Amino acid sequence: MDILISVVITTHNRLELLNRALSSLENQTFTDFEVIVSDDCSNVDVHDFLENYKKHSQLTIRYRRNSENKGACYTRNEGIKIARGKYIAGLDDDDEFTPNRLEVLFNAYKPEYSFITSNTTVVKKSGQTTLFKSERLINLKDMLWGNIAGTQVLTEKAKLLELGGFDEELTSAQDADMWLRLIECYGPALRLNEPLYILHTEHEQGRISTSKNKIKGLLHAYNKHSNKMNENQKSLHKFKLELYKRDKKLTLSVLKCFSFGFIPYLIYRKLFI
Repeated sequence: MDILISVVITTHNRLELLNRALSSLENQTFTDFEVIVSDDCSNVDVHDFLENYKKHSQLTIRYRRNSENKGACYTRNEGIKIARGKYIAGLDDDDEFTPNRLEVLFNAYKPEYSFITSNTTVVKKSGQTTLFKSERLINLKDMLWGNIAGTQVLTEKAKLLELGGFDEELTSAQDADMWLRLIECYGPALRLNEPLYILHTEHEQGRISTSKNKIKGLLHAYNKHSNKMNENQKSLHKFKLELYKRDKKLTLSVLKCFSFGFIPYLIYRKLFI
């Protein structure tokens, strides 16, 4: 049976959060989709959980599991490989879709876009906020400032496979790297202003995209793409790297990373965030 969209959920040891993610798909206004749950070798029985879940669900859910812990990128890539849909929509197991996410993204998608994404509602312990300020077309120059596309997008499976999927050597910044490569190869992306993705940061469990090797991953991603950056963009990335090294404290060594003080950072926030 042909499927239009495959929603790929990566998961690891978080059944309660996975249940919430799946629940957010139950009432999608767009119905021509399947769900791929790609398990990074959880210690809990995800298969048994899904079999019980499917007894009271109308979702088409397919499950795969790594034989050993291989990380988020490998887990995503393997889920994408078995997807039947022409389009891929990613969902982290601790996040949610709004009920109209798939419908709005699919209806707005055009072949000339490398992908389409949306604004994001960020849920923190202190409350909720939106990640971006406006709708915009994102080109390569924009994306080189940082990840202004968000954590998940809708794109064509063939495009992801053509580029080799998510970079499994990266220990962080995997999403930004993937979106940047898509734009570089297939042209600009569209970011809608409507918040269609709910990003949860208030829980105590670590996000699957988070790693103790975050700085290593950021440096790897910087070295991978710095040849495309202008001096202000390089300065901004060096600032962010040093900021993470200093536990996000604005020390003198952090401030020295800017060749023109805070100008690139201010430009970045004004134009893109």
